Amino acid sequence: TLVTGFARIFGQPVGIIGNNGILFTESALKGAHFIELCTQRNIPLIFLQNITGFM
Repeated sequence: TLVTGFARIFGQPVGIIGNNGILFTESALKGAHFIELCTQRNIPLIFLQNITGFM
């Protein structure tokens, strides 16, 4: 499971990516697209991860 979203920390926009468990191909693509979006907008990222494997 991969969760992505935007938030503000002390008024600064940030992108958040969090996951728990196995990372599937579809989830990895979702994360890659979100990272590209944040990069285009110059938004810093916060990763919260607990990957137990890849499928």
